[in-house]
Amino acid sequence: MKVSLTIIFLSLTIVSCNYFVDIDPPEVISITPANRSVVLEDRPVICVEFSESMDRPKTEEAFSFSGEHQPKGHFRWENNKLFFDLIENCKDATVYTIIIRSSAEDSHGNNLKEDYTSSFSTSIDLIKHEAVSIQPADGARVADIFSPLIVQFSEAVRLDSVKKGFIITPYVVCDITLLNDNSTLVFTPYNNYIHGTTYTITLSTDIVDIAGNHLLKEYKSIFICGTDFTLPTLNPESMEPPDYSVGCFAHYNGTEVRLQPFTTTEGIDKNADVLIRFSKAMQRIDTNESISISPPCNTFFSWEDDHSLRIIPSSPLDLMQTYVLTISSQAKDIAGNTLDKVYNFPFKIYSQYSQPIEVIPYGNNSKNIYQISWDSNGNADDSLSRLLENDDIIESAPPYSCYKLINNTDVTVLIFRIQFTNTTNTLATIASLDLPSAMQAISFSLIASQSSSTLIPKIWKIEVPTNHPDCVDIYMFNLTPQSYYRLSINHGINGIRDSVGNYMLQPFTMYLNM
Repeated sequence: MKVSLTIIFLSLTIVSCNYFVDIDPPEVISITPANRSVVLEDRPVICVEFSESMDRPKTEEAFSFSGEHQPKGHFRWENNKLFFDLIENCKDATVYTIIIRSSAEDSHGNNLKEDYTSSFSTSIDLIKHEAVSIQPADGARVADIFSPLIVQFSEAVRLDSVKKGFIITPYVVCDITLLNDNSTLVFTPYNNYIHGTTYTITLSTDIVDIAGNHLLKEYKSIFICGTDFTLPTLNPESMEPPDYSVGCFAHYNGTEVRLQPFTTTEGIDKNADVLIRFSKAMQRIDTNESISISPPCNTFFSWEDDHSLRIIPSSPLDLMQTYVLTISSQAKDIAGNTLDKVYNFPFKIYSQYSQPIEVIPYGNNSKNIYQISWDSNGNADDSLSRLLENDDIIESAPPYSCYKLINNTDVTVLIFRIQFTNTTNTLATIASLDLPSAMQAISFSLIASQSSSTLIPKIWKIEVPTNHPDCVDIYMFNLTPQSYYRLSINHGINGIRDSVGNYMLQPFTMYLNM
């Protein structure tokens, strides 16, 4: 009994393993006459070959043969080939179409995936050609701004008609050529496509094949130049998540100050450079041209990478001046997107080491200097001094005068001390006066005199006292009684400066009597 059951089980197993269900759709292997062919016979062979055995009645129902007139015929089969044998002649110069609709079934009931079509003409070529493919495809986004456009036709076409019937809008200067036996159109742009612009390719029916047949229909394909449409920005909070490395920064001596857009940022050093860090990699030439500074100053640009541009002034910026750095929407990223908006960054040159100096005023902002005395050894003694205001009289008697041998001549030397300060009264602690600039900036001249003397006032020397780095001492001789003198100190970058390059914003002038 066990043996019998085993045999039955094995038999069932074998039967189940050999059982096969055909669910694959049949295919049309070939159609004769071939698509787009020209036949010369009055009764050409019409044949459709399938990939497998077909349900003949349903396949014959799915077959059609049509033209300007429909010649009669009858079906016959040879294995998987269906023939339609004509019993009437085809007409000359006529287009005929063979169609096998998807309702055709194989012997297991599977339909064709799609309709199959083949058209041919008799005697002469009358088949209108088609555009098989257009690149870029309709709706595509093109990253390459010099990408060629390629159209594949179903057969060779004439170049003169292609140049007439191929249209691209907006217009792009180009070169049009034909390849692959004149069946492939290649459009090569001379100018780049514009980022973000939508272009339309039109193939009109003016395009003809070698036989003179016009294009089957008008074709269109629309594409957009660019794949990245995110605008670059200098606003860190417009990014997700916020990126505070983006923005505009003043750099000097290891410190960094973020410049605020549209609001004046103070505390900027005169020697600072400005770093602009964009959210995206930028086109350098367009971005350089988008940047301006007002009032104008000489600068040069240095790109640290495609995101970061450093603006370096050629000389120190002007003290107490408010500059406005503008970055316009002419700035573009690598993809061609313009900056999200125009940015203005006002900033003021005023900081601990960037503040103007001035002569310390006395009382109600009146001008003053000091006349320093001499000690018994002929040295300057600032323990005794006189305050001189505008139009005051210079003391010429000891201890405010001293005889010195200068150029082998005994002359009377007087000492005038000028004390300077800065806006925060920190000059003496952060810097000293620059002696070379003081020697160039200070002058002492005769304005008028009732004396018969022809002596011209001269400066013997100028010094910055060791214990008073915020002062300059002027040693004068050839001053005569009954004379009127002017003490002048030049201002600006070419005037007197402190040791960190700060200067006076206004000239200093004072008049003294003798």
